[in-house]
Amino acid sequence: MTSLINISEIAATWPVKDGWKIAPAGLAWIAEGSRIQLGVNCLLDTGSRLGDWCRLGDSCRLGDECVLGNWCRLGDGCRLGDWCRLGDECVLGNWCRLGDSCRLGDECVLGNSCRLGD
Repeated sequence: MTSLINISEIAATWPVKDGWKIAPAGLAWIAEGSRIQLGVNCLLDTGSRLGDWCRLGDSCRLGDECVLGNWCRLGDGCRLGDWCRLGDECVLGNWCRLGDSCRLGDECVLGNSCRLGD
């Protein structure tokens, strides 16, 4: 991992509208105006990117160059390896683990404690 940031702490001061935090301009990992909901202690590699309307549960961790599509939802304790790609509207249950280079298409749903990849 190149550089993990705690996005829960970064987003703590962002404006909130209807329960969604609104991303400001100037961030490489999320587009200006995108809406997200974050649990505590969510870690993200600075090369990764979140889509609009994403929800991340407590203690989620995304590795290098991960990309989440719009409306993705990750449960508590999810861990994504490097270079993972999730299409729009993917849902991962609590404690899911995706190995490096996993790719999930749009609307994939994985239950709690699923493990894919290495």
